[in-house]
Amino acid sequence: MKSPQTGSIEAENDASAIVVFCQQPGGSGWRLDVVVEGSVSGHIDDGKGVYRYFEGAQNDIIWSFAERNLERLKARVRATVLTERQSRRAPSV
Repeated sequence: MKSPQTGSIEAENDASAIVVFCQQPGGSGWRLDVVVEGSVSGHIDDGKGVYRYFEGAQNDIIWSFAERNLERLKARVRATVLTERQSRRAPSV
């Protein structure tokens, strides 16, 4: 599997949020910061063939999702982030 290009950015625009994946240099390889509406909300690390999503700006310990396919993991993270944002904005009944 190819790792992303250094400095690459991908954005997904939704009516409720903008999700951006931005590569950052890491100690043992690369990582993608997950930026939502301008704030880092987590990151994806390459764990030797398994990509892991760590929720939270400072979380390097507990991963939330793992996937062998980077594009599938990014789609899952994007869907989760957008769903969480929409549920926070929905009026309480």
